[in-house]
Amino acid sequence: MKILLTGASGFIGTHCATYLRNQGHQVTATDLRPTGSAQPLDITDAEAVATLFHRSRPEVVVHLAALASVPACESSPAECWNINIQGTVHVARVAKEVGARVVFLSTAAVYGIPSLLPTPISAGIAPINLYAISKAAGEGALRGYAPDHVTLRLFNIYGEGCSRSYVIPDLIRKLRASRGEVLLQGTGDESRDFLYISDLLDLLSRAIRAPAGSVFNAGSGTTISVRELAHKVSELAGLGNTVFRFSGPRAGDFPINFANISPGNVPAGWRPTVPLEEGIRRMLREENGAP
Repeated sequence: MKILLTGASGFIGTHCATYLRNQGHQVTATDLRPTGSAQPLDITDAEAVATLFHRSRPEVVVHLAALASVPACESSPAECWNINIQGTVHVARVAKEVGARVVFLSTAAVYGIPSLLPTPISAGIAPINLYAISKAAGEGALRGYAPDHVTLRLFNIYGEGCSRSYVIPDLIRKLRASRGEVLLQGTGDESRDFLYISDLLDLLSRAIRAPAGSVFNAGSGTTISVRELAHKVSELAGLGNTVFRFSGPRAGDFPINFANISPGNVPAGWRPTVPLEEGIRRMLREENGAP
């Protein structure tokens, strides 16, 4: 198929572009700050979005582009609004014009402090920070402007090539730079559901062909506290004597995310295949330059 990918130069986007091309799809990769073969695209520019979409005529738009940071959204609410909400409106409206399906990568943060654990897609949406609010609004924009869409609510995605301040790569970097003591944000009691990048890509491939209007959880169906995770990573890295200290509660944070991945909450036939310890080992091997 002809697929247009927004946000193609980030961690997930780079993996998506490679994966989709390897599956035989014709991919037009775009990003505000393009790298490699990606083309420049500012999704807040309605005319630019319309021009590129009408020229490339995609059958599917995988919409990843976002200001994907809770602190950045809190400190720059106007930018958060323009990219995550207005930009998504532009993508949705033009996708409908060209007859393209939109696969929207949203976030599990739209659940807020979950009322049910593990959290099903039927749980109510109650976002508690601007990033999650903007993603919930993006979901609404798709329902209103692009009925042919599928939504993936991402939990914590990790894997090789992740250079941003995600939990696991941040832990690895701090461990390598430490002298036996590491300071981490939060309380350490926050619990998170981690999904390895290759499992997300398999889920995405299935979601592309799912019924219109589908919503899926993109999580592993397991959860682990940040404190326990820190000790697990340190042991796998051979730094098991590290002392971890925590900065305290963070504004806009939530205590737990934990995906329900029972049938109906994920694409038919999909199950995660990479356990957390194996995913961490792969990241450590990459950092050490091992094959």
